Amino acid sequence: MARDPYCNNCGYSLVGLTESSKCPECGKPIVEVLERGPAFRGGKRYRSSIVIFGLPLVHVALGPHEDEQRGRAKGIIAIGDIATGCLAIGGVATGGGAVGFVAQGGGALGYYAEGGGAYGKFISAPYRVDPPAKRFFAEWNRRVGAGPGNGMRWLLAWLGWHAAAALTTAALVSLLLLCVHLAKRKPPQA
Repeated sequence: MARDPYCNNCGYSLVGLTESSKCPECGKPIVEVLERGPAFRGGKRYRSSIVIFGLPLVHVALGPHEDEQRGRAKGIIAIGDIATGCLAIGGVATGGGAVGFVAQGGGALGYYAEGGGAYGKFISAPYRVDPPAKRFFAEWNRRVGAGPGNGMRWLLAWLGWHAAAALTTAALVSLLLLCVHLAKRKPPQA
């Protein structure tokens, strides 16, 4: 399947097409749009122009892009394959409030979750430590450089669920107010 022909303009599969000189989907000449290989060309990226404390307000990084195999998002609100931020959402998420398959944060929600307030299948929190979570995060933190060595895990646990909820609420309210402000702003007069 990775070598099947497709239209590089619209992604339409050109397998078995023998009688046409144009892509049946977009109408472009096949000689201009014929490609072989995976139709998925890359991930999605977005970085807001608003920067707070050196971080973009919103950063989205999903899928492979250029030399990245996985999207790494870092911002106040981060959404990506690997996300780090006050509010982080992704396959692997670290932040004040984190949601992902693997989540570390003051408030963490995931299959494996670690933090001041953690919820998931296997958790590591001040009130409960599941043995699979303890083993997983010991290895995880060793591999990614988190944990007691750099203070990140202890900082996130110190923040706790209430601080994470407050930061997340403040970030979302700020984003909402910013959107309202930008919507009301008049375009410059010529």
